Amino acid sequence: MGWNWLLTGLNPSPKHTQSRSLLHHSLSPHKLPKYDPIISSQLSELSQSLFEFSGHPLEAVNHAVASIIIRIAYGDGVYADVGKELIELNKVTTQHLEWVAGRFWPVEYLPFCECLRV
Repeated sequence: MGWNWLLTGLNPSPKHTQSRSLLHHSLSPHKLPKYDPIISSQLSELSQSLFEFSGHPLEAVNHAVASIIIRIAYGDGVYADVGKELIELNKVTTQHLEWVAGRFWPVEYLPFCECLRV
């Protein structure tokens, strides 16, 4: 699949311009209110699960956020069919990215980073 679909990874080009236009068209201020019912229903489920939850709530929050993103990006049909699998894939991918990010120190590979101030 590659990473060419990722807007932040595209160099300025016609594909970049087309992707930005599509993103702007999909998430313009006039389009966002149509997602309110999806967000409200998932947040209602989140508040109910947090009410019954004990321990660290990160998993419940991640599940709710992933559900919202999947429902908005792919629609309720895909969410109903393979939503649980996509949420699990999101969880595993996030764990892998966190593991890698915790072991990569840019200064070890890019010595000039020592000169950068944070």
